[in-house]
Order: sequence, then structure tokens, then C-alpha cells
Amino acid sequence: MVQVVNQVGSPRPVVFGVLTDFENYPAWVPDCEQAVITSKDENVTNVDITMNGMKKVTLSVQFQCEKDEFIRFQLAGQSSDVKTYSGTYRLRNAEGDGGTVVVAELDVDAGLLVPQMLVDSMVKKSLKESGSALNSYAKAQEDNVTN
Repeated sequence: MVQVVNQVGSPRPVVFGVLTDFENYPAWVPDCEQAVITSKDENVTNVDITMNGMKKVTLSVQFQCEKDEFIRFQLAGQSSDVKTYSGTYRLRNAEGDGGTVVVAELDVDAGLLVPQMLVDSMVKKSLKESGSALNSYAKAQEDNVTN
């Protein structure tokens, strides 16, 4: 499991809104080509996400959300590309500035063909890039609401 802590300059409700606006992931998540909601109920959403990094993959991911607090996710079915894909986004108020601390955790197991150390290094880089993109996109969403 890789953990990265990102500081986002927007309030928790804005950040939570961006993180749970799954169909707009391609607008800010690096390498995300498409995100399609396949089912949704009160707190659980299933999404088919297509990523195109080193290899193009589509993962069926189940998200469980607790408003403005956390988002847990895991594979909703089997994947021929990864054995494990699960994690969380935990949201906390940043001290003093009205921003949000996002603790992102992701566990990816690509199987025997890719060393775990390499996978973890790529995951850490991806989480940092996503955190930066989240900060920019959340700020733009916040500015759109206030203007």
C-alpha cells in the first residue's frame, strides 16, 4: 500500500464533489481516458475506468463514499491486468487556510510479471500527480461557483 498526503486549497465539500464526480475523472486524473458509471445507489457507485498509461486497461471499480469524509474503492470484479486495486481518499480540514488535506492510499498488485517495488514507485508518482491535478481542478470548480 502506497500513501501520499496532498494539500488541496479548496474546502472539503468541493474536494469531495470533485472526487465523487466520477464521469469527469478524464478532465483531471492523469492518464484517465474514460469513466462510465455502471450502477449507483445511495453510497456505492460502480464505475468502469479506462486508463492509458504504460498499457491501456479498463477496470471495474466500486466506490463507497461517506460525504465529505472518505471514499473507499476496490475492484468490482476480476481483471486480467491487475490482481489487486484498492484504496482510500480520506479528507481532513487543513489547519488555518480553509483547504483540505487528502490522504490518498492505493494498493496495486500487477502480478508476477512486474516487480512490486516498481509498481509502488509508479503508484506513488501517479498519486502525487493526481494530487496536484486535483488541487488545480478543485480550485477551478470553486472559482466557477463563486463567479
